[in-house]
Amino acid sequence: DFEYIPIALANDGDDEYPGVRMEWINGRTLGDYLQNGHANRPPSRDEIAKLADDFLDMCYAFRRYNISHGDLSAKNIMIDIDGHIRLVDYDSLYVPDFGQNVFQTTGGAPGFQHYKRLSSSTALYAGPKDDNFSQQVIYLSLRAMAYSETIYQKRSDFGDKELLFVGTDLVSVNALENSRAFRLIKEEFATDSIECKLLDELSRSIAGPLSDVKSIVDLVVKQPRNTEQKTGNNDEIERNCNNLKSMLQTYKFPVKQVAAEVYPTKIKYRVIAGPEVKASSIEKLHREIRMVLGLEPEMSVTVASLSDGVGIYVMERMER
Repeated sequence: DFEYIPIALANDGDDEYPGVRMEWINGRTLGDYLQNGHANRPPSRDEIAKLADDFLDMCYAFRRYNISHGDLSAKNIMIDIDGHIRLVDYDSLYVPDFGQNVFQTTGGAPGFQHYKRLSSSTALYAGPKDDNFSQQVIYLSLRAMAYSETIYQKRSDFGDKELLFVGTDLVSVNALENSRAFRLIKEEFATDSIECKLLDELSRSIAGPLSDVKSIVDLVVKQPRNTEQKTGNNDEIERNCNNLKSMLQTYKFPVKQVAAEVYPTKIKYRVIAGPEVKASSIEKLHREIRMVLGLEPEMSVTVASLSDGVGIYVMERMER
C-alpha cells in the first residue's frame, strides 16, 4: 500500500517536492527469502512456483492500473511472513498522476535492467513500461528455480543480490548466451517449454530497442486460480496417473508410482522412479504424454528432474 503526496516537502525558498508514504514491511528481501526462507526454512520449489504465480498476478495489476515500480530487483521485492509479495523503495515509482513529462529517477539495478536503460546518456521519461525488462528476468528466474531441481539446488551459488542473471549477462545477446543461467535453462527445459521461450524473448529484448521490450503480461496468459475445468476431477486425475504409469512402463521405464499434486495454475504428476530415469529421456515422449493425458492445445507440458524421480507439469501454454 502507498499514498502519493503531491507536496510532501517544502522549504523556505518555496520549493515543493512530492513524496510517497509507504507501509512498513516485516519480511525478507526476495533474494534473502529464496536462500533462507522464513524461520531458517528455505522455501520449497512449490512455494517458489506460487511466488512466480503471485508475481505474474502483480504484473497484471500493474498493467490494469497503468503503473510501474521502476526498480524491481531482488532487494526491492520483499516476501512478508505470510509469504506475500510486497514492494519497497518507491522513489522510482510511476503512476498516471505524474503525467507524461516526468524523468526516471534511476536506471535500476544491474542484473534486472536493460543495459540501454542503465547506460543511457540522456534522461529517460518515466512510464508504465519501465518494469517490462525486469519482469521478464524475475519471472523467468522464479520459474526456472521452481521447475528444475538442478537450478533449485544451485540457487545459493548465485547469491542474494541477484537471481539467476548477473549484470554482465545482460549487456549483449552474446553475453547472455554465454552465461551460466542461459546454459542451465537450455539444459533443463525442453525447447518449446515456457522457460526456453521466455529465455528467447529475453534475448530479443536485449537485442532490440527499449521501446520494444514486452511486459510479462504480453507473454504469459494468467490462468484463473480455480482450474477445475482445465485439470479435471479427482477420478480423471487418478486415471491419468495410472495411464502415465502404464505408458512409461511400456517404454521400459522402471516407474514405481505416479502421483498428482493439484495447484491453482498447474498439475504436477510426480513420477517416482530410480535414479537411472532422467527427465531428458521422458521428455522425448512429449507427444505420447499429451495423448495419454488428453491435453487441449492451450495446455503445455514441462518435464523437470525431482529429487526422487521426474516431474511432469501441466499448465496454461505461453502465448506468442
